[in-house]
Amino acid sequence: MHCEICGKEIEKGYFILVEGSQMLVCEECKKFGRVLKERKKPRRKVLSTEIEIEEYDVASTLKKVMRNEG
Repeated sequence: MHCEICGKEIEKGYFILVEGSQMLVCEECKKFGRVLKERKKPRRKVLSTEIEIEEYDVASTLKKVMRNEG
């Protein structure tokens, strides 16, 4: 990574706000803006969804329907 102000190679950069623009800068250039808090990666929500599958006896249901209609 390179500092967006001076171009120096950086290992750990700082996000700063300069005149409304967010920039990635080195330790020395962070004084030219307001240092923003470190961004944390958003956590993925783990959804535990249980699905109930009911088993139907199609043959007996069909027989009942046919008896009632016939």
